[in-house]
Amino acid sequence: MTFHYDTLEALDRHDAYARVSSVGFASAAVSSVLGGVLGLVDLRLTFAASLVLAVRQLEVTLALHEPPATGPSPVR
Repeated sequence: MTFHYDTLEALDRHDAYARVSSVGFASAAVSSVLGGVLGLVDLRLTFAASLVLAVRQLEVTLALHEPPATGPSPVR
């Protein structure tokens, strides 16, 4: 979540942090329900869906860039 806040702060949109956080929590809730439904149909579907989503998440993660540093450096 710190990466989200730092990115929003660099864009001068730190007030949107609560909305970004709530979207993450809502996504986790929806995925839990959908995983349960897939598990009722066939447990292998949950693993297949997890694999597809994990590969997609890796692609998104590799596309992220560190926001520029603001303020004094905490390392001395």
